[in-house]
Amino acid sequence: MAQTEDSIVPDLHRFLKLARSQKYEELDAAWIRAIEGDLFALDDLLSVVREVARRSDSSLAAARQVESMLWFLLTLRAERGGPEAGLEVVRALGDLLPESDILREEIAGLYRKAHATVGGIQAMTEMTVLRADVPLRAGVACMERLLTLSPGAFVLDLRLDKAGRVLGLSEAEKLLRVQFPNGERAYDADAVTHLEPLAPDDFRVLAAFDRARLEAMAVHDPGEFVRLALRAFGPRLPLKEFKARVACIIPSSGWTKWWAKSQTQIRRSPLVEISEGTQPELFLRRGAVAYEERVRSLFDSASDTERLTIVLDYLGTSTIPAEAVPMLAEWADKLARVADSCARSDPALALGALAIQAKISHLTPTGQPAGTVTPEIARKVDQILSNVADLSTLLSRISDERVQKLSLSLMREALPDAWPEVYAAVLPGCLPEVCEWAAGELLAANQQESLVGAVQTILQRPTRYVGGLIWTWRAATGGRLSKVLARVDHLGLAMRLFTTAGELARDPARKPLLAQVRSAIWARNGELLREMLRQADNERLLQICHVVENNPGLSEHTRSQILALIRELQPEMFETLLPPWEQDVIYTTEAGLRRRQAEFEELCHVKIPANARAIGQARAHGDLRENAEYKAALEERDRLYARAAEMERELKKARLIIHGRETPDCVTIGSTVRAQNVASGAVETFVFLGPWDADRAKGIYSYRSPIGIAFMGKKRGDTVVLRMDDGETRWEIVEVA
Repeated sequence: MAQTEDSIVPDLHRFLKLARSQKYEELDAAWIRAIEGDLFALDDLLSVVREVARRSDSSLAAARQVESMLWFLLTLRAERGGPEAGLEVVRALGDLLPESDILREEIAGLYRKAHATVGGIQAMTEMTVLRADVPLRAGVACMERLLTLSPGAFVLDLRLDKAGRVLGLSEAEKLLRVQFPNGERAYDADAVTHLEPLAPDDFRVLAAFDRARLEAMAVHDPGEFVRLALRAFGPRLPLKEFKARVACIIPSSGWTKWWAKSQTQIRRSPLVEISEGTQPELFLRRGAVAYEERVRSLFDSASDTERLTIVLDYLGTSTIPAEAVPMLAEWADKLARVADSCARSDPALALGALAIQAKISHLTPTGQPAGTVTPEIARKVDQILSNVADLSTLLSRISDERVQKLSLSLMREALPDAWPEVYAAVLPGCLPEVCEWAAGELLAANQQESLVGAVQTILQRPTRYVGGLIWTWRAATGGRLSKVLARVDHLGLAMRLFTTAGELARDPARKPLLAQVRSAIWARNGELLREMLRQADNERLLQICHVVENNPGLSEHTRSQILALIRELQPEMFETLLPPWEQDVIYTTEAGLRRRQAEFEELCHVKIPANARAIGQARAHGDLRENAEYKAALEERDRLYARAAEMERELKKARLIIHGRETPDCVTIGSTVRAQNVASGAVETFVFLGPWDADRAKGIYSYRSPIGIAFMGKKRGDTVVLRMDDGETRWEIVEVA
């Protein structure tokens, strides 16, 4: 009985059934008819091949059948659509490519025909698909990679994590040559797999071959600079990691200045976003969003106080584009309504809103000329101030220096005759930098007495006027305003500063000013503070000692330095202080602290960035679910970050060991002890320092170790008992050095 067409060319289900039943003669006939008639999509055809290939490991007939089916599919596709059509099939085959000399020759021929104009194409095929010692599928992958690495192309060596430029293929040696900034390297077919193509404007390429372009971009177009860095290393990076990644262009010494200057411009980038918080992240947006659109959305959802900062951030970014004028006019109207609604309930906010409304008017093309205030705004300012009973705290709730300055400038323009009196009254509650600016304005107007009155107000209630107190101290230690501060007791000023630091540390709502207080205390390396302490009598030294000891607002360095100087002047004051080993701090020598800080710096700036690179390299290897290197790198990242957090907590507790504090007959931190082992009679020497100084080989032990705890507080003649798992040891103290 003759076969029907349906029996020769079955539907896909019957096609697969023939493959599973290993009826290869019928399958051949059906396969030829299906391909010649173009009756199935390529994916369906490959599903039939896959069914046969499943049995090829145990059946020679199945292996030959796969080879035959694929050869026919390749050759017919190439005959009809050209060599590139055949190569499309090769790329689609993937892991179905069997080991076959016939297929190697056929595929090599397709590559030679499709890329006949590529120099060295014959050598490429010999390096890859024609290599019998390399699986065919790997040879095809290598060939595809080589075709992307034409002379002039840029690549990343995943092992070196360095960018290079392809010089070309040496046909005689069958080596690909790549130029790196530090020299040339050659890659055989196996090593080529470690090269990843890079775009000419990739950050790593520019850093290696066009550094000047990146440096100029960092200055003139920081948004694009960040975008390129995130595209290369991101798309999301914590700020610390971003800083480490771009250190080749922006060194640590210039980072703070660059970031402060560039941050607002970066925020204008339609493709870059910066998260909020003290440790923000930078990340690439999925699609471009205009800066004006983002800012408008922020403004609409913000509180009235936040809106002041949002507007100033926007106004400070660059020249205002024409399309933003309607938005600014809308903002000005809203700020005017805010000023009207809170003139009595929140006069500082009302003044800030009026000041920024005036600034918007100055900056827009159709607005007021700079330096002028409309009669209506002047009337509102006068009315707001007349309803404030105490001007000294008027601006204290405004945390933005720019808003405070703009508000003061508005007062001066609105009240041209009374502004000095207003400035002197408002100055105590301002931020330190604003106090400095306002003081300069008063002195320039010959209003010295008004400034003296402001200083007296600050000194009467220092914890109320923290910003003013910091400014006063900075002026005193800087040798400025000598006439204004002539009647100020500098030691009393220091006492006020110490007390205020302690108050700030206990009040979470006011902690943002604590860092400024700490920085101010040790201004000019503490030169003035040291001189004041040397001139103080015993009673005042004792007062300072009580204020400084265990003051939570003072840094360990400041506390140690002050107490060390007082100890030199009055050592007897320290005889009754609490034992240091009972305090929740970590005592250490300066050398130990430096070592620990160096370990922390290496962890943050060397090991963590290296781990980030390892994650990137592991990610490039393929399927993350089965990627052991990627999982190991992620686990290492978690360990490193946990260690960094632990070390950061420890460093915050660090306190320097102050020599001279220890009493001669009592073992404490810093003591050198000679003790006789009761069992052996041997006299041993122990030095007790911090955990970061311990070195048992040198007889130096941590005061926190079991033996340190056993010795702490003991005196000459006392017996020390140390009980451990392996038994008990006793010593009798002979001498405490």
